[in-house]
Amino acid sequence: MTGAASGIGHAVARRLAELGMAIAAVGAAGEEDACAETAACISWDGGRAIALTADVDDAAAMASVVARAASELGTPTVLVTCPEAAEALLTASSPYLLDSGWGRVVTLIEGDQDGPADPGLPGVTVNAVTGVGAGSGRAVVHVVEFFVSESAGAITGQSLRVSP
Repeated sequence: MTGAASGIGHAVARRLAELGMAIAAVGAAGEEDACAETAACISWDGGRAIALTADVDDAAAMASVVARAASELGTPTVLVTCPEAAEALLTASSPYLLDSGWGRVVTLIEGDQDGPADPGLPGVTVNAVTGVGAGSGRAVVHVVEFFVSESAGAITGQSLRVSP
């Protein structure tokens, strides 16, 4: 999960961990301590998490992050990401998603831009939460929780706007 170092991303990571998901808290260079804090909070609460940093604009770096997450936490099937990392993260994760035949991708977007295109991977949904910002944290957490659930299996290519 990119953006897990602080704020809404931190809250989403902790909620997904509460649901039993292993979390790779991925941040940009300089966010090492914050990502480690997110991972520590999840571990403290009984979950599984690792902290990783990478240049989210670098496809090779994101591929390395995904490979390490897969090695340490298991097959990545749920991706929560920022728009800057969405394409590289999805590309790096596609072999795992195809192999598992199931996956959820949710992009958190501050403005009203469109989310990433659905790549057409069987069993994988791709959605976005827009309007993410101050005051929208609780709503974002709940929308992400829904989008990554079994209940949202027939929903893909959608953007849901939240308001503070």
